[in-house]
Amino acid sequence: PSLSPLALRLVERVVTHPRGRGVRSSLAYLGGLVAALRHRSVAVITAAAPLTPLQEERLVRTLEAAYGRAIQLNITYDNTVLGGLKCRVGDELVDGSVFTRFADVRRELAA
Repeated sequence: PSLSPLALRLVERVVTHPRGRGVRSSLAYLGGLVAALRHRSVAVITAAAPLTPLQEERLVRTLEAAYGRAIQLNITYDNTVLGGLKCRVGDELVDGSVFTRFADVRRELAA
């Protein structure tokens, strides 16, 4: 998808005048503002591999039911996740990644 002229100007502004913030955090902040204006929340999903359209649709429906509002998915991929998902909505993080589950089991066995 292409950016609107206004969105492009905002991104250019963030990149050329970061004002002490990193570009990534500034863009995330802008994304949150846009989502709020659209009465949505942004769910940042980290997965090991691309999700199918059906998986994305089911995830959106589940999150919308849980949060009671429209959800926009921003999906990133990280092969260290191994499997499962990490999901952040606002300040809330749900980490269902295989890597984290293995680490939890390892800690329990060591105790």
